[in-house]
Amino acid sequence: MWSILDFFPEDFLIHILDIGAALSETPPYQTIVEAGKGKIIGFEPNLAECEKLNQTYGAPHQFFLILSEMVSPLHFMKPIGT
Repeated sequence: MWSILDFFPEDFLIHILDIGAALSETPPYQTIVEAGKGKIIGFEPNLAECEKLNQTYGAPHQFFLILSEMVSPLHFMKPIGT
C-alpha cells in the first residue's frame, strides 16, 4: 500500500497546527508524526495537558499554554517544560 508521503522529498516536513491539543483521543495526524514527517505546534488551555503533550512528544514539537483571557489580542507563552 502507498502513502501520500511517498510522493514528497525525504526531508519534507508537514507543519501541523493543533488548537486544543489535549490527548483525549489519538490525533488524526499521529501517523504523520510517527513517520517523522510532521512537526506539531499546539495550543492547549489546560496546564497539565500542555505539560503532558510536551513530555509525550518532545522536540521538535512544541505545545503552548494559552488561556481564554489571552485571545484578544492573542499572546503566546513559552512552551511548558522548556
